[in-house]
This record gives sequence, structure tokens and C-alpha cells, in this order.
Amino acid sequence: MNPERKIGSETVPARRIAKGATKEAIAGYLFAAPAIIGFLVLTMYPMLASLYYSFHKIT
Repeated sequence: MNPERKIGSETVPARRIAKGATKEAIAGYLFAAPAIIGFLVLTMYPMLASLYYSFHKIT
């Protein structure tokens, strides 16, 4: 298969992701992961716990 795409009458080479860009994206996700995990834990746990408690009799 040819790695070029034809647009109109011109052929344009297919874009490739640089190796550095992939590593940079992973580093960005790892940097943001603690904040995202903390946000989900501190919001989802109380919401799910209150839903559970609303359907069960807690004495």
C-alpha cells in the first residue's frame, strides 16, 4: 500500500507522528493523571455512596 493520499490532482505524503511527540503526550497524561484521579475519587465516591445509601436502610 502506498503511504500517500491523493487529494485533487496532487499526491500528499501521509502524516506520521514523530517519536518525540508520542513521548511528550505520554508525559503530559502522566502529569495530569494524579489530578484527574483525585478529582474522580473525590467526586465519584461520594456520589456513588449517596446513591447506595438512598436505596438501603442504614441504621
